[in-house]
Amino acid sequence: LRYVSRQTIDVLLLYYVGHGTVTPAGELCLTLMDTDPSDPDLTGIEYRRIKTALLDSPARMKVVILDCCYSGRAIEALSDPIQVVADNTDIRGVYTLTASDQTAHVVPFDRQEKVCTTFTGELVDLIRVGVPDAPAMLTLGTIYLHLRQRLLRRDLPHPNQRGTDTADLFAFSRNPAITHSQMMPSRQAIEYAADDDAIAATDELREPAGAAGTVADATRPY
Repeated sequence: LRYVSRQTIDVLLLYYVGHGTVTPAGELCLTLMDTDPSDPDLTGIEYRRIKTALLDSPARMKVVILDCCYSGRAIEALSDPIQVVADNTDIRGVYTLTASDQTAHVVPFDRQEKVCTTFTGELVDLIRVGVPDAPAMLTLGTIYLHLRQRLLRRDLPHPNQRGTDTADLFAFSRNPAITHSQMMPSRQAIEYAADDDAIAATDELREPAGAAGTVADATRPY
């Protein structure tokens, strides 16, 4: 993770699905296949290490999505105002989307090999289906609002987010709910617009000089 973070200069996306636990010091720790539950701080990955890797990365946009229990603690870990990258003129810093502040919803054990977790399943479906009446590109902020509504309607743990600066305005994916015809004006509409412009320009050129001074004055943009 540290190596990839240092090599990434465009968009760095970290998506973790697994078990989250809390160390004796109250810090979020992501578990691995061989993590010892009694010593997660030694056999797992403390989130502060991930935080350091992210903040050291030159990536212009850093997105962290955590689908695990206690993932809301990651937001607390990223809230240090001294560490946060701030720039009001660009999309920089770290945007964090978490499944739950406390215990996340887990699907039955016998289904876990074939289905996504509830949080990831809703997120993937939202991105695949899209959002009607939303722009052609779905921002992180738009995705969060609709994802939260989906989870609340199902009486599931609601997600949380934190984005520095304008990170929530980052265009994360295309909006499949918007058809191509809605995104682009029709050729006929373009032709009509061109004809209207041509007619308007011709009328200006035919306007008497006394009305606008000279032909040059009549056609000059203001």
